[in-house]
Amino acid sequence: MAEAPLHQMTLRPADPADWPAIAALTQGCCPRTTDVPERLETWLLGEAGAEVVGAVELEPVGDIGFLRCVAVDRRHRSAGLGKELAAAVESFARSKGMNELCLLTTAAVPFFAARGYRVDNRADAPAAVQATPAFQAGNPDTAVFMTLRLDGRANHAAHIRSATGEDANAILDIYGPIVRHTALSSETEPPSVDEMRARIERALPELPWLVSHDERGTVSGYAFASRHRERAAYRWTVDTSICVRQGCREQGIGRRLGDELLKQLVQRGYRQAFARVVLPNEASIRLHRALGFESVGVFKSAAFKNGAWRDVSWWQRQLQDLPPQPAEPVPSPQAGPAAPNTRPAGA
Repeated sequence: MAEAPLHQMTLRPADPADWPAIAALTQGCCPRTTDVPERLETWLLGEAGAEVVGAVELEPVGDIGFLRCVAVDRRHRSAGLGKELAAAVESFARSKGMNELCLLTTAAVPFFAARGYRVDNRADAPAAVQATPAFQAGNPDTAVFMTLRLDGRANHAAHIRSATGEDANAILDIYGPIVRHTALSSETEPPSVDEMRARIERALPELPWLVSHDERGTVSGYAFASRHRERAAYRWTVDTSICVRQGCREQGIGRRLGDELLKQLVQRGYRQAFARVVLPNEASIRLHRALGFESVGVFKSAAFKNGAWRDVSWWQRQLQDLPPQPAEPVPSPQAGPAAPNTRPAGA
């Protein structure tokens, strides 16, 4: 079958006769389609010529549209109909007075990010959206919450600031799944919110801890430094860690966090920075190379997690010259006396 030209795409409300087409389109890619006939008013059909090639479920929640499903006929995906269908839905939502679209997805983050959707903290979703059965059914560890402004306001702008104890929840939202589902952290259980808050507050008087956030304050990543070792001779050396929220990666956020972290370490008088990368992790290796780190070795089978022994590579960057007698590192200008630091999230 020839691929339908994009300009032939039209969008219309579904009717009862469309149920078989919706069921066929959404099979295997959208949950809970068995009750489609009961909520048929939330479905829209995308047509190219006389053929139904896409289906969208758009649930109105006040002035927000909750995209529960976006499905395109597999035969036509290479023709760009997914983008055309998404654009048609966004236009339809604006015409109905919706100011924002939101969705949960596990596999389509890059697709929606390319359209300007941003990853948001699930806890910051409007209460009416959180109350919907579809939102509650989304796996909090794997389903990424994304939003798109439709009213002309900026949807994404990354800013970096010093973290506070109040960021503990947002940081755990990023760090918790890493602990539970990957070997990238040596912790086996995520810390509590109180423990995370305490880690941040203990670190800040002496070492930087940064968060990246958008114009609404949603945290997309964090970076921090901790003491490399506790003994006095190591006081010019730090370990570093950078974590970016799933769905916000490959957008330069980690690089900006890392650049600012290293800049602040230089300003405070630190001389050497190390980073630990559990293998395999090509994304982290690319990031550390971009930040000027060099590989200095691999500890073979140094950690056991998730049923396997893990190699751990170490990376080093010299931050500034190494004088015969370096000046003492200085704490943050706005902080009080230095306090003992423990190794926080990501260690």
